[in-house]
Amino acid sequence: MKPVVIKFLTSENENDFIDAVNLFIKEFYIKNLFLSLKTQNGFYFYSTFKKEKNLSETKELYDFKRIAIEEKEQVNRIDSLLYDIRVKDEIVLQSGNHYIFLTDKQEDLFLIFQNEGEIYDERKNSDILEIIPSIKNGLTKIYLQQKLSSEKDIEEKIATVNKKLYTLQQLTILLQSTFDFEKILDIITKAISSSLGFSVVLVSLYNENDDSMERVAQNGLSEKVFEKLKKQRVPFSTIKNLMQERFRISKSFYINHQDMNISNMEKTIDKIAYVLPEEKPEEYINWHPEDILIIPLYSKENKILGIITVDKPINRYVNLKESIEILESFAQTAAISLENAKLFSKMEQLIKNLEKVSTISALMNSHIQLEDLLSHFVKSIKENFPHYNTSIILYNQFNELEIKAYSGYTDKYIERVNEMLKMGEGIVGWVAEHKTPVHVKDTRSDPRFVGRLDVPMSEIAVPLEISSGMIGILDIESEGVNSLDENDFRIVTILASHLSVSIDNTFKYEETKRIANTDPLTNTYNYRFFIDKLKEELERSKKLSIPLSILMLDIDYFKEINDNYGHMVGDMVIKDLAQLLSKTVRKGDIVIRYGGDEFFIILPGTGKQFTHSIAEKINKLVKKTNFTNGIKITVSVGTVTYPDDGDSVETLLKWVDDALYDAKRKGRDRING
Repeated sequence: MKPVVIKFLTSENENDFIDAVNLFIKEFYIKNLFLSLKTQNGFYFYSTFKKEKNLSETKELYDFKRIAIEEKEQVNRIDSLLYDIRVKDEIVLQSGNHYIFLTDKQEDLFLIFQNEGEIYDERKNSDILEIIPSIKNGLTKIYLQQKLSSEKDIEEKIATVNKKLYTLQQLTILLQSTFDFEKILDIITKAISSSLGFSVVLVSLYNENDDSMERVAQNGLSEKVFEKLKKQRVPFSTIKNLMQERFRISKSFYINHQDMNISNMEKTIDKIAYVLPEEKPEEYINWHPEDILIIPLYSKENKILGIITVDKPINRYVNLKESIEILESFAQTAAISLENAKLFSKMEQLIKNLEKVSTISALMNSHIQLEDLLSHFVKSIKENFPHYNTSIILYNQFNELEIKAYSGYTDKYIERVNEMLKMGEGIVGWVAEHKTPVHVKDTRSDPRFVGRLDVPMSEIAVPLEISSGMIGILDIESEGVNSLDENDFRIVTILASHLSVSIDNTFKYEETKRIANTDPLTNTYNYRFFIDKLKEELERSKKLSIPLSILMLDIDYFKEINDNYGHMVGDMVIKDLAQLLSKTVRKGDIVIRYGGDEFFIILPGTGKQFTHSIAEKINKLVKKTNFTNGIKITVSVGTVTYPDDGDSVETLLKWVDDALYDAKRKGRDRING
C-alpha cells in the first residue's frame, strides 16, 4: 500500500489530513488543488488557494461540473477558467488556469487540481483515481469527527444557555411578584452578574427633570466608588451619541474601545464605563476594560427608561451574541417591572397626596375670613408639598389680577410679579383670558412665560371658579424640567376646586354678615353692628390710651315731613342724609342708622374739640343741602367723648342720648355735648 494512501487512511485529525494532502501534492507534482466532499447541507472542502489553510464546511452549493468538460467516467477537464470561484468570499479556484477535475464513482468527492511538471497521462490519471477512495475515506472520517465534536459543543452550549435562561426565568417570576423599586433593581444587577458572568453591572435610569441618566443600582463595585458614580449624572445626549446604528447588535449597542479612539469619543468612556484601576486588557480574551455594552430598557410605549451596562467578564471571554440575546430577553421583563414599580410608586404617592389634600380641605372649612383662609392655604401647601411655590391670584375691585397670598417667594419678587400681571399676558394671564388650566413642563420652552429663563421651571395654573364665574387663579411653580408631573396636575386641580368652594363660602359669609349688619334703607351699618363695634373701639382706645367720640343726631320735625309728603318721601330724605353723612366723615369713621331718623357716628381717636368741629360741619352741610323734593331740613346733634364723659359703653350711650335730648329741648338745630 502506497505511503500516501496509508497517510490518508490513518488521519486522526485535520492536521494529519492536510499533511496527507501535502504529500499527495508532492508525489504527483500538483501545483494547486481544490478538494470537496458532499455533505447533507453543502460540502466540506480544502483549497490551497485559501489564505487560511484549513478544512471548512459551507452550505453554499456550486455545480463544478457545469464549468468542466467530461472526458470519460470520473475524469473531466477545465480549460482556462474565466473567473475566480469563491466560497465564503474566499478564492478556491483561481481564474486563468487549466484544471483536471476527478470524482469518485458516486460523485461525492471532487478533486480539482493544476498539473505541474510532467504531462498528465493515462498512467498518472489511473494512479490518482486509485487514491481517491482513500482520500474520500480520510476526509469523511475527519468531517464526522468534527461534526460530532461540534454537536457536542452545541449540546453543552445549549445546556449552559438553558441553565442561564432557567435562572433568569425564575428571577423574572420574582421580578413580577414585587412592586418594591429597590428590590427590583437589586434582582436585576445580581441576576445579570450571576447568570451571565459579568462581575460589574450598572443600572442607570432616565431622569426627565434634567435630561440625564442617573445611576441607581450596581453589583461588583464598592459603595465608595458607586456613591461617586451616582453624583456624576450622564447627559442623555452622551448616551444617544453611543446608540448609533453602526454600534447596534440587535436592540443593544456594543462599542469597542478601538472604535472610541477612531471616533474621538475617548472622553465618553469615563462618563459611561467605570474602568477599575486593577483591570488590565491582557486579562481578557476578547474584551477590553474600555469596551462598552449598552442594553437599553424601553417602556411599553418604546420610550427609553434607562440602560444596563456590564463589565469585567468572569471567564475572561464574552460571547456577545449569546449574552445580548439573553440580556435583552431579561431586560424586557426588567423594564416592565421597573415601569410597573414606578407606576405603583406614583399611585401610592398620589394616594398620600390625596390624603394631604383632604386634610388641607378639612381645615380650610374652619376659616370664614378670606385673608385667614388664603394665609392658611399657602402655609399648608408649603408644609405638605415643600417643592411647590404657590401663589393665589384674585381679581381686585378694579377687575385686575392681584396676588393675594403666596409661599416659596420673596416679598420683593411678588411685588415685581404683581406689576407684570395682566390679562392675556404670561401663563397666568393666558389662563385668566381662556379660563382653561395649563400644565407647562418646561417654562423656558413656552412662549407665554414671562419670568426667568435661566432657571428651568415647571408650572401649573388652574382657574378658581364659583357659581358666579371665575374669581382668580391658583398658580404652582417648581424648579426643574418635569418637576411637576400628571399627578401634580391632578392634585393642583383638586386643590383649586376645594379652594374655590372655600373662597365662595367666605364671600357668602361676608355677604350674610354684611346683610345682618346693614340697614336695608340707607346701606349704612345697623344698631346690632353698632354695639359690637363700639365695644371693640372702646377696648382699643383704652389699650392705646387714645380718645373716642360718638355723635348722635336726628332730623328736626321729621314727623311733619312724613305728614306733609308721605312716608316714602320721608324714607328718601333719611337715605339722602345717610349718604351725606357717609361722604362727610373721615375714612375710618363709622355711620350707623339707629332707627327712624336717628343716626350714630363713631369717631375713633377723636377728642372733644375735633368732634365738635365735625358736628358743626355736618350741621352746616345739612342746612345747605336740598333733599328729596327740594326739602330743607336741620339736625340736632349730641356728642360724647371717652374718657372725658365715661369709660363704659352704657355710660357713653346714656350721656350721648341725654346730650341729643338737651339739644332738641334747647330749640333744635344745634350741637350739645
